[in-house]
Amino acid sequence: MLCQVMGKGVAFATNFIFARMLGPSLLGNYYLGITLLTITSSVAAMGLPKGALRYVVEFRARKEKENIRSIIYISILLGLSSSIIFMLIIFFFRESIAVLFPNANVALILRYLFWLLPFSILLPILTEILRGCRQFTVIIFGQSFLWAVLILCSFLVIAFFSSDKMNTGHAFLAYIIGTVSIFLIYVVTLRKWLLNNTKSRAYKYNEVHITKNLVKTSLPLLIVSASSMLLTWTDTIMLGSLLDSKDVGIYGAALRIAILISFILGAINSVIPTLIGENYHSSNRGDLQCMLRTICTWLVYLVIPLLIIFINFPKEIMTLFGTEFGAGYMVLVVLSLSQFINVFFGPVGYLLMMSGYERALSGITVACGLLNVLGNWILIPKIGILGAAISTGGTLVLQNLFMASVALKQMKIKATPKAPWFIAGIVLIMALISFVLKDYKVTLRIISAGVELLIGGVLILKCVIDDSDKRLVANVLKQVGIN
Repeated sequence: MLCQVMGKGVAFATNFIFARMLGPSLLGNYYLGITLLTITSSVAAMGLPKGALRYVVEFRARKEKENIRSIIYISILLGLSSSIIFMLIIFFFRESIAVLFPNANVALILRYLFWLLPFSILLPILTEILRGCRQFTVIIFGQSFLWAVLILCSFLVIAFFSSDKMNTGHAFLAYIIGTVSIFLIYVVTLRKWLLNNTKSRAYKYNEVHITKNLVKTSLPLLIVSASSMLLTWTDTIMLGSLLDSKDVGIYGAALRIAILISFILGAINSVIPTLIGENYHSSNRGDLQCMLRTICTWLVYLVIPLLIIFINFPKEIMTLFGTEFGAGYMVLVVLSLSQFINVFFGPVGYLLMMSGYERALSGITVACGLLNVLGNWILIPKIGILGAAISTGGTLVLQNLFMASVALKQMKIKATPKAPWFIAGIVLIMALISFVLKDYKVTLRIISAGVELLIGGVLILKCVIDDSDKRLVANVLKQVGIN
């Protein structure tokens, strides 16, 4: 857990330094490029990361380690083939892509995206394979901490030795160094695990059979992944197309601050799929629900202080990045509340994915992704970056509500904290108080935030969390190797 906290701190410092040294316009070009890379690599990966994870966990539960080697080779080969195809698409259609973003430096963005694409496709595949092999320490340290450190250090070294003013190209170069370094570390780790756990390439199923099953499982997950990207990154893409890079930069800064609320959920998601899969396939439904509800309860309790800070002092936080970024303070409030709802429902998406409900998950994510596109298309021209925040935040809330409903109706599992309405009511009151006091002096808002934190924290601690929660959390942390 310490790695995630430190990593988020480094990532925040990186975005802060990028914002101060690049300004909103150049920062907007960088955010737009990373968004395009994320969406393209997600689609090109064809759902293989999650598909590989599912089969690695399944084969491990059945103690069929030889088949894991086959899954790994097939996944990497398919991912590499897909990366070549998409690199060719970018090369031949770069001018058509540039037309979609008239106010951004797309030529520079596509140049770096072209070389980053193979690593961005294969890295998630390696990550999920290592997750299925329970190499949690490497994943958490690599993705949550080391990656951010490498990007920040690379950027600072480039700034020190560069005689030119820092620009978007320097930020992309730092990102490339960090990505390639983590990729190589994961390759070495996976090779070491294979040497220690599989003696040969012998397996019980032939490769054609495994490939068919992998593709059959991955394709619905591709729809989920692509739609999830639509849900997550449509705002940035449409802002880059409809407005200018300055708006993208301001919005991107607010988004990355708000995402800090869900950083603990991200840490839990790095290990929870394996635990869900093992409990579900072992028919331990009661233990699974108990684990999920306890996780959701503690997640809510831990992130409430951060939510209180973000909704009480949005202007002060945004202007840390520069005076021009202060225009996005309401975006920060809206996105922070939506991220809290995301944390409220915990790892419900992984619950559906690891339990054989990929099609339901796919349908929900597609519907919400399309709704987000429509919402952004309607609201951005009318109210700018705030419209993007409302659309994206609203559809994220709807997605979680639908997924929790499927889990309850189809699996009879409640994927919410204990006493959910009680917690929701407390947070709603906090949000209303913060909204009423948003234009008052900082001193009054500090007092208000302190009172909210004290009263809300005590109520949840006394009325929701019990001794069984604490024991279960300790057991989960022990299982995943976190003390």
